[in-house]
Amino acid sequence: RAGAAARLAEGESGAQNRARAHREHIVERILNLSCPRCGQCFVDFEDGDCLALTCSRAGCGCRFCAYCLADCGRDAHPHVRACEHNTAPGKTIYGDRARFEAAQRARRARMLREYLAALPDDRERELAMRSCARELRDLGLSHRCLSSS
Repeated sequence: RAGAAARLAEGESGAQNRARAHREHIVERILNLSCPRCGQCFVDFEDGDCLALTCSRAGCGCRFCAYCLADCGRDAHPHVRACEHNTAPGKTIYGDRARFEAAQRARRARMLREYLAALPDDRERELAMRSCARELRDLGLSHRCLSSS
């Protein structure tokens, strides 16, 4: 009995550690808006802003796309104009908050589907989803939007 209790406690600890690792990855790498090069988070976006972004962290200077968060080297403008996720009329480089938020919801859902698909089984996927359920709900990401392609 003592061995079974120890194995059960170890299993719970293992599940807790995996849940923590899933949550950290999902929040830090998928849900947070951040520079693709250095990881500096950003939150500011206003109507009419340019969607070719520059990282604000001193020494980074990464130029990246606000739609897909791709690192674009020294100039993100050409990428933004051609980005497959740019839904602006005429593929303009300027956007509004609603379009930006919709693009980010779609990007997060795509990345989360990819992450979950790489997990070994349904049990692990459920553990990952439960680990960050509140954050997903707050961002408008439901099981339904994650099951669509």
